[in-house]
This record gives sequence, structure tokens and C-alpha cells, in this order.
Amino acid sequence: ELERRLKGVRASNANQKFAQLEAAWKSISMTVVQTILDSMPRRCQAVIDAKGYPTKY
Repeated sequence: ELERRLKGVRASNANQKFAQLEAAWKSISMTVVQTILDSMPRRCQAVIDAKGYPTKY
């Protein structure tokens, strides 16, 4: 989720990058977090089914 939110965002230094990461982290709603948590059994099963090979996740 962080990667998606920060796609295309550039930082000129480490402090700026940290501030961007922190702001993006704080902007993730609990609804999004719950959706990701609810998807974990399906994601884990996809890894098992793929026998460790890449999945769509």
C-alpha cells in the first residue's frame, strides 16, 4: 500500500523521504488495513498453491 501511494514521488534527501513515508503511512485508513488483513488467507493460499513461485500478489 505504501509503494502504491508513493509511486512517482521523489525525495531529495533521507529526511524528506522519511516525512513522505510517515505521511503516507498515517493516511492509510483502517478500512484499507482491514481489507488487506482479510485478504491474507487468500494470499497465503496462493503462495502455497504456487509452491513458492510468484503469485499475482
